[in-house]
Amino acid sequence: PVEFLLGWRYTRAERRGGFLSFITLIAISGVALGMIALITILSIMNGFEIELRERLLGFSPHISIRADNGMITEWDALQARLGELPAVESVGAVIEREAMLTHHDQVQGVRLQGVDGASEPRSALVDEKITGAGTASLRPGGFQIILGEGLARSVQVALGDYVTLVSSQPVRTPAGLLPRLKRFEVVGILGAGVHEFDTAFAFIHIEDAAKLFRYGNAITSLQVRMDDPLKATTLKSIIGDLLRESKTAGNLQVYDWTDDNENLFKALKTEKIVMFVVLALAIAVAAFNLLSTLAMLVADKRGEIAVLRTLGLARRRIVLA
Repeated sequence: PVEFLLGWRYTRAERRGGFLSFITLIAISGVALGMIALITILSIMNGFEIELRERLLGFSPHISIRADNGMITEWDALQARLGELPAVESVGAVIEREAMLTHHDQVQGVRLQGVDGASEPRSALVDEKITGAGTASLRPGGFQIILGEGLARSVQVALGDYVTLVSSQPVRTPAGLLPRLKRFEVVGILGAGVHEFDTAFAFIHIEDAAKLFRYGNAITSLQVRMDDPLKATTLKSIIGDLLRESKTAGNLQVYDWTDDNENLFKALKTEKIVMFVVLALAIAVAAFNLLSTLAMLVADKRGEIAVLRTLGLARRRIVLA
């Protein structure tokens, strides 16, 4: 096409205005670098968000059912009904409380989770990140514990060591209130790669947790894992309707993983928007320079354009050239 031939000719030809060519090169380079920076940074941030989401979903429940008063007593029938839902992969009973972890002179607060790894299949990511015994190896009455990597480092323990858990509920004795203590053996170290889990979480068997906190047959939450976590909002509404039909509707609340990590993902979304605006402004400045350079180039080529128009070349084809 003649437009291509004219464009190629003017690109290769020696120009009288060297300064104009230099400005054109700078403008084109600015637009190209701005686009490269925009695509690269947004790709990195999207990849970081996806990686963070996969790690969080690997260790966090997709949907959690908790009671207003902190204890769910009649949960067996509800667990069975939830397990029958088509989108549900597994439903596990959990006792989650805060406690103090001590080892020699080291003291650290911990979020303790009592789980039954034998009946609640954990994510494959969890098993890959645990050094030593996994949650399925925890024996009831064995008083074994799995610590996060950062937590184990802060209290200076390793596999095979013993730590003492101090419950927040004291024991009433004739001598007064005494703290409830229990010694646990460290059988696993969890390196999740997520700061919250590595520095604050510990896992024990659910029966040991019930004995430590005097829960009996009660639990604190039912944790649901799904085949597709992105459909958690839909399943949350289904479970909410199911609970409203039951007698315990006023006592139980349903939360999905977006509720538990709402502030984190809102911050990531805001950061992506801000970065997009900043980089888009940089591209706009470079594009403005390019347009001004093109305007100067057209003004410099008025004679050539007049010749082409005289020869019958349409205005649209000259613009394309």
